[in-house]
Amino acid sequence: MDLHKRYKKKVLNNTNTLREKETLELQWYFENVTLKTMPSVSHIQITDPDEYTITETTKYCDVILEDITNNDKKALDEKNMYTKISENIDVGCYIYFDSSFWLVIFKEHKTINDKKHFIVRRCNQFVNYKYKGEVYKIPVSIENLTMYSDGLADGVNISTEDAKRQIWYGNNPITRLLKVGTRVMLTHNTVFRITHINDFEFVGNETGSDGIIKALVLQTGILKKDDLENNIAYNDNSEIAQEDENLEIIGSDRIYVGSYKDYNINKSSILFELEDTPYAKLENINDNTCRVIISSNSNCIGKSITLIAKNNNEVVDRKKILIIS
Repeated sequence: MDLHKRYKKKVLNNTNTLREKETLELQWYFENVTLKTMPSVSHIQITDPDEYTITETTKYCDVILEDITNNDKKALDEKNMYTKISENIDVGCYIYFDSSFWLVIFKEHKTINDKKHFIVRRCNQFVNYKYKGEVYKIPVSIENLTMYSDGLADGVNISTEDAKRQIWYGNNPITRLLKVGTRVMLTHNTVFRITHINDFEFVGNETGSDGIIKALVLQTGILKKDDLENNIAYNDNSEIAQEDENLEIIGSDRIYVGSYKDYNINKSSILFELEDTPYAKLENINDNTCRVIISSNSNCIGKSITLIAKNNNEVVDRKKILIIS
């Protein structure tokens, strides 16, 4: 054995550099000592990227949750969260802690890769969104933007309500159904319409998650079809379509280079295909869900691919997907 190999085995513990050795030691200490001895360790449920909410099958993780010193009402209660490097967590995921849902809103890019550091924000409301007959309960964090006005817009003869709110929620296949113009009910007697969607400011960049969305909503009128009792606002896509021709592929229209996205369609026995492309490959997960995996080659950035859904060998929908960096 030459001198260099002896040095790596004895001093570096078979790592390549001293920095790598120390980083691995810090990772080991965090996972085997800190996570087992710190009083602030919690065993909680955390969603995977693109998992829209917490269910019985959501994974459990050991994490450290610490209060932020200068917390106030404006921050709506935010906390630092530390996890193992190996945990599949990113911006836009949800956690369940202290009988509340919390949204992961920020990830710190650490110079020493010994653990992951996030900031989580408590969700203070739910949006019940009905899509094609099924109701999805989406945890959200709401900010009141009507702070220095009475929330009324004065016209020539009448005054109309124009209260504004900002809603934070994870970017996933369900919440991406909420478009500009979608109506949401935040209480049992007030309905708001989405007027702007910010899905580019807080973006996940590690596992295919799209981060968080901040939607601006404006108060609007109540319709007869609004379900005030169950807190569900009516939209054009609330009810089940009468014909299969209205089927559409659900999923993001953007994928990061070197990552993947899952797509599905609200019907069984669907065959997915990609138009001839060297930039991506396809994996079928079940009879109505597929995974599109993008090449790590940077030459494909800015290129578009087309996902096709077929039923009984007939095309029911096409979706154009942009590859981004």
